[in-house]
Amino acid sequence: MPEPADVVVRLHEAVQARDWGAARVLLHPTLRCEWPHSAEELHGADAWVDLQRTYPEGWSLRVLGTVAEGDDVAAQVEVVHGDHVFHCASFAVVRDGLVRRLTEYWTELGGEPPPGWRAGRYARLAAVSGPGRLEPEERAQN
Repeated sequence: MPEPADVVVRLHEAVQARDWGAARVLLHPTLRCEWPHSAEELHGADAWVDLQRTYPEGWSLRVLGTVAEGDDVAAQVEVVHGDHVFHCASFAVVRDGLVRRLTEYWTELGGEPPPGWRAGRYARLAAVSGPGRLEPEERAQN
């Protein structure tokens, strides 16, 4: 049986490849996906695949990192679509090699202004790196 984190990474790789059959076989038929930020939910693996398949083209997706404990997997996902960069904190429950539940929080890089009380206390991000991920110049030093 594959490790739960590997299942989640394979699912995202299949979506990036637009290999909908490969994505579908990694999902439990009764998958439940929730997006609390927009108060939406999807029921069923076929509905989830159909939504992914019909998303407007021109995007690329990559998993920046995962953390797993037992059946629970957290993944940081980045999607670039034209001039927009989206980030997702994705929480999956994987049992018997199938994703049974997804709870995802999506945001656009810079899409929400910081509150005024934090002025002068932060630097603006140009990009986001995944947990434990080394940028090219850091890899060269290690």
